[in-house]
Amino acid sequence: MYDKYNLKNISALSLDIIVKNMNLYKNILCQVLDFDIIYENSRIIVFHNNKLSKDLFITIVENSDFRNDVVKLDDDNVLVFYLENEMIYSNICSVLLKNGVPTVKSFNPYWDENGKTFLISEDENFRIVFCRKKFKSLAYDIVYNARIAMPTHSIEHVKDMFINRFGMNKISFFTNHDNFDGIMLSPNELLDCHIEFTQYFGNERHLNDSLNYNLSFINENSYNSYYSFNIVASNDFNMCENNSSEAYCCIVEYLRDKM
Repeated sequence: MYDKYNLKNISALSLDIIVKNMNLYKNILCQVLDFDIIYENSRIIVFHNNKLSKDLFITIVENSDFRNDVVKLDDDNVLVFYLENEMIYSNICSVLLKNGVPTVKSFNPYWDENGKTFLISEDENFRIVFCRKKFKSLAYDIVYNARIAMPTHSIEHVKDMFINRFGMNKISFFTNHDNFDGIMLSPNELLDCHIEFTQYFGNERHLNDSLNYNLSFINENSYNSYYSFNIVASNDFNMCENNSSEAYCCIVEYLRDKM
C-alpha cells in the first residue's frame, strides 16, 4: 500500500465534474432536488444534501471550452441515491419529471428494475439514479445512502489499485449478474456513501474515457491537502495529493460545523 495516501481517516467524498453549463446543474440540484450550496464562485459550486447523503458532496467546475468528445461520461457512470421508502422515491421522481428532467434507459438493467435513471445534463451525459430501496453491506452491516458507480475494463486491476495499494475496504461484490461483475469499495466503511466499479462481459463495447470525472477524498482534520483520483476507464488510475483550495476548505468547515 502507498503509505503517503492515508485513506482510513477520510470524512467525506466529493464527486468533481467539469461541466459546460453551471446554471443547469444549479437549477436542477437546488431548485428541484433541494441541494444546498455550501460554496460558490464564478466557476465552482459545491452542493450537498444531508437528507440524501451526509458524506457525499458534488463539486462542479464550469469550463465551456471543453469538446463533447472529452467531457462525455460513459452510460455506466452514474451517481446513485438509495431512498428511505417508496413514498420518497415516488415524490422525487414525480418532481423531476414535472420539471422536465428526462429519464433514460440504464445501461445496467439493475437500475431500471430497482429505480429510475435521470439525465441531468446531455452535454456531459451525467446521470443520477434514484433507487427505491436501501443498500446494505453484509460485510459491515451498514446501510449506505449513496454510490458513485463507474465502469472498468478490469475488476482485477481495480482490486490491485484500491485494495492492495491504497488499503480500501471491500464492502460488497457480485459476479455474473446480467453479464456484470462488480465490486463496492470504501476508504472508511463508516461513510454513508461508497464507490463501485463494474465490468461488463456482454458484447464488446468501447468505454468513454472521460477526463472530467474525479473523486476527492476529504479529511476534516486537515486544511493542508486532500487526495483525489481521476477516473479513466481504460487507463491506470491517477491518484494524487492536491493542495487545499478555498472550496475544499469550505467543505472541511462544513463537516466540522454540521456533522
